[in-house]
Amino acid sequence: MIEAHDASHGGQFEDTLPAIATALVVVLLDDNDDERGFLQEALKMHNYIVFAARTGREALAALDRMPPPSVVLLPLMMPIMSGLHVIQAMRTDPQLGATPVILMTTSTCPTPCAGVHVLQSPFDVDRLLALIGEVALPRGGIQARPLRARAEISPSA
Repeated sequence: MIEAHDASHGGQFEDTLPAIATALVVVLLDDNDDERGFLQEALKMHNYIVFAARTGREALAALDRMPPPSVVLLPLMMPIMSGLHVIQAMRTDPQLGATPVILMTTSTCPTPCAGVHVLQSPFDVDRLLALIGEVALPRGGIQARPLRARAEISPSA
């Protein structure tokens, strides 16, 4: 069994690339450890491979070293680099420009740009899973749905 990777604790994404070639991969960015951990576990329980990051810089560094994910999940408000700044950086990258993004926010905000889906907080996990199912890009020609067998990715030492 492969366990989910948390970029905030180190590890190399490159070692996990063969395992994620055709999986639905979620990059989860949240500066709140409790919320990030809860969402990471909920997504893993539904057979998504999850790469978790604490900051926008961590997420962008991880995205730079891996194939584009199926979807990126991030909050609007974060210290140092807001969710909109992360999205802006992604949209200027030819590899990440079309990656769907789910922007979590407690404020009322219009959709900032194409490919960005706003999820009003608080939300329940079922709503999040439904939205991921609607917007996630398939990888390697598979349908946009969670894997049937549980797959998680662990960091290398």
